[in-house]
Amino acid sequence: MDIVMQQKDMAQKAPKRKNLVILIHGLHQTTWMMRPLAKRLQAQGFATHQYSYRSMRDGIKTNSQRLHEWLSANHNP
Repeated sequence: MDIVMQQKDMAQKAPKRKNLVILIHGLHQTTWMMRPLAKRLQAQGFATHQYSYRSMRDGIKTNSQRLHEWLSANHNP
């Protein structure tokens, strides 16, 4: 078997990585608002993460910095 066929065979046997959808709620909302959407996406084969933040307590600058830090630490496409 040549190298191309071996690579194709390995790719077919490797577990498929699910596409990740990061759900971010809106102002005055909580993570629970995104739960129905998360369940529907998961049923379609997507991995989901419901990112939570304090929309009214912390300002947009603080929240966006925290999201950036979370993405840098946890999301490695």
